[in-house]
Amino acid sequence: MADIAQRDLSPTRRRVNHNLRSQHGSPWLPPQTGRVTAAAPTSRAVRKVLKRTHAVTYVSFPGSKRSTMVKSSRPNIRIPVLVLVATLLAACAEEDEAPARLFDENGTWSLQEFSPEGSGGGPTLNGTVRENAFMVRFSEDLGALAAAACSSSLTNPDFSPSSSQCRLGDASENPPEWDCQCYSYYWPGETSQTWLHYKPKSGSKPPDPHNDADNSSTTSLTEVAPNTYRFSPLPNPLFDSDGESSSFVFRHKADTLFDETGCWEHCFD
Repeated sequence: MADIAQRDLSPTRRRVNHNLRSQHGSPWLPPQTGRVTAAAPTSRAVRKVLKRTHAVTYVSFPGSKRSTMVKSSRPNIRIPVLVLVATLLAACAEEDEAPARLFDENGTWSLQEFSPEGSGGGPTLNGTVRENAFMVRFSEDLGALAAAACSSSLTNPDFSPSSSQCRLGDASENPPEWDCQCYSYYWPGETSQTWLHYKPKSGSKPPDPHNDADNSSTTSLTEVAPNTYRFSPLPNPLFDSDGESSSFVFRHKADTLFDETGCWEHCFD
């Protein structure tokens, strides 16, 4: 019976039969390392396409007009590669992750008290003529802030928190004058910020203070009350800071207060 089956095989199928016999000791068993993926009549055109895209072996069984396609097992390297790439990306993300911040700086902060010589405390601003006269407004997304200092239009320009007469007189008749300064910044640590002064240019992004350490300055941050923090020092000469030991206490306020200054548009137009 085996001889009759052998004679019925075409030359192509006989070669397949011979290969299977030599590898597995049986003329009819497909390779054990393979995986049967289809059992259907396969035309020459279909076989041609499959041979071009897959490593396949076709086996015919006696008494059947069907061919069985057996796909050889191959190691799939795509999954390990994807795992490796994901691991590397996760490691990079951890390295680039920003440090924790003492507080959410976004929004407007108004100067409450200052100490030009850094004694730690300092006089409270005159509530009549200097209330909300010295402010900063942060944008985490921009990595930048605008600072506004006020002087009265009735006096010589004086933008010092020690002597400014910003709110002197009727604001409708003598509107305050504002001095605007622009800074980019980042958090090098949880309780510190690094600022870099720059002159705004239309259509330009704020400069990265990481790239200009020589002209950047770092301020230490301390919580003194809810939504109130001490900055020590501010960059010289902002708000009369000496850039070394001066300290300034700011409290979080509404952004509408800063709108009056026009400094946000000045820095980020």
